[in-house]
Amino acid sequence: MVQSVKDTYGGPFRASGGPGALLPDGSRVEVRGPAGRLREPWFVHARWSTVAPGAAASTRTLWMLELAPRGVVDELVHSVLEGDYVAEYTHGSGVVLLASNDTGSEGLVAWRGRWHEAYCWVNEAGVGHDVYLAPFAGIRLTDHRDGIRVEFVDPGSRWERLEALKTVPDVGLVSVRRTPDLVHALPRWAGARVRSGELWRQDLEPEAVPGGGAAFVLANEEAVLTIHPESRARHAEAVALAGELDAVRWSA
Repeated sequence: MVQSVKDTYGGPFRASGGPGALLPDGSRVEVRGPAGRLREPWFVHARWSTVAPGAAASTRTLWMLELAPRGVVDELVHSVLEGDYVAEYTHGSGVVLLASNDTGSEGLVAWRGRWHEAYCWVNEAGVGHDVYLAPFAGIRLTDHRDGIRVEFVDPGSRWERLEALKTVPDVGLVSVRRTPDLVHALPRWAGARVRSGELWRQDLEPEAVPGGGAAFVLANEEAVLTIHPESRARHAEAVALAGELDAVRWSA
């Protein structure tokens, strides 16, 4: 039996988080700074590819999931999809929930554990449940208090991108990635020295941010943290935050 989100929805999503989080591959991200500034929860963007045995690398299938604290999916189904849950399947230690809008033109599929959820959008109209369930067919998920661990069932799977994200009130969005994955994109000149690494300003084109703007990139040997200010008026707060961070880490 699938319970309607309209019956269970309890209002806007609310959650808190700490300085660190578990990543799907078992590594950890940690950002430490002023008490209270980093209280918002962590979200994770995970992307991987699968190549069938004996097939060429060019035939790989790409998969993507967003990992979030439990409660986010109810909010998305209610407020964004404006739909309801239509099916539920057991998957390991959690359940997979399928949701659709009223016309069946758009949907969402989510794995729900005790503390977190992993979800993606289904942008094909009128497809069967097998299409919804496909992203979870080749993986095992284990929920922990600080994040979801994802293990590959298919031997031809590998991670393409992992990114941890957190909102900082009155500043903007903070994203963190591994330094080896971004070393080619870092400036060739020295940045300003701050407690947790080197800091650069990255000017953005108007098409990237309405009215133009900038991001602030802080890098060390383990991690690259990018601060995306919510507006031009928050640039000073972004620079101040970067200077106040005691540690930015990505460890195995």
